[in-house]
Amino acid sequence: MATFKGVDYFSSGPTRVVPVETRADISSRRFPGLDGEYQMNMGRRGGTIRQEGTLISSSAAGLKTLVNALRAQVGTRGTLVDDLGFSYAGCTLSSVRFSAERRVDTQGNHYADYVAEYLQALSSIA
Repeated sequence: MATFKGVDYFSSGPTRVVPVETRADISSRRFPGLDGEYQMNMGRRGGTIRQEGTLISSSAAGLKTLVNALRAQVGTRGTLVDDLGFSYAGCTLSSVRFSAERRVDTQGNHYADYVAEYLQALSSIA
């Protein structure tokens, strides 16, 4: 079960958490008369984590509640735990995008696909 800040926003449907990148700050410099480029590693600068999934609710009102609860977390920082139990501490939810299309199945369940992106602080990356 995936959670953010200890709250289960995501168990209503499938979700996938993918650590996209961990960046290093590289300083590049060229010198007159020398071919090539001098590069110095200035250290790691944090990382990006992407989460994709679908929110599911038995009613339109319930889906709206889930969507609004997740949108309210944008800009907040906490620990993200993926569906396999891996923890990502120091994550700030930087954006959440929902598909324009909302679906309703024959049983009346309402669906909304989303993509959430988190920035993980450097001090939190092991």
